[in-house]
Amino acid sequence: MIFFFIEAKKSPRIFNTTCHEIKDATRGKSSKHVTVNLENNTHDRVDDILSQEIAEKDVTYVDSRPIKNGKLKIWCENCHFKKPARSGHCNICNACISVRDHHCVWIDCCIGSHNHRSFIITMALFLFCGFYGFHLTMTTVCTPEMYLGWFLFPSDCRFLYIDFQTAVSFVAACYTLMASMLMLCNFIYQIVLISQNTTSQEFHQASRRGLRTKCFTVKNNIHNNGFIKNWIAFIFTRREDTGNIP
Repeated sequence: MIFFFIEAKKSPRIFNTTCHEIKDATRGKSSKHVTVNLENNTHDRVDDILSQEIAEKDVTYVDSRPIKNGKLKIWCENCHFKKPARSGHCNICNACISVRDHHCVWIDCCIGSHNHRSFIITMALFLFCGFYGFHLTMTTVCTPEMYLGWFLFPSDCRFLYIDFQTAVSFVAACYTLMASMLMLCNFIYQIVLISQNTTSQEFHQASRRGLRTKCFTVKNNIHNNGFIKNWIAFIFTRREDTGNIP
């Protein structure tokens, strides 16, 4: 779990506005170039990019970029470059992230195209350790019973506070269970989004534009290739910025 936690802490693929390249921190060198060369940018170039902004009525698909003043904002005023589709600006990281999902306060890092898979694996391992640790503690401090010939279940818990160590173990197990339940809710939320190839930022924008359904799915999602293909792409490849959207 520590290995995947460290991997999740690495660069989510940040658009570096200093050298105008996408840096891959796992290799420590440039991997791709941004489509807009900012070193030669002029006010005319900025005006040209702003003129490419699409009217809200024409944006019928799900997009991670916000809609302001009736237009899809493709120009980042903080980083000063044209944001690709599925990207998003993080005010905490002060950078635009490729295929940005959200900024995780627990690891103090944005979740993007390069670390999303490691983040999900870390969550899964946390849940396994949390629930297994709770079960192991409760079957130790309580008198367990065997069910179905293989499953231990805590039965008699009358003597939890018979000594200090047992009481502390029980309280710690309860806190672990609560933390694991909260993590489980977030994990299920991530599973639902990945199953339809959607990020949290895209889901948030879809909710604001009325493209969300009651079942936590989004309408007009051009990135959705079906449940199986979405998971195959997530597991074996990295999510990339699509060139099919302006």
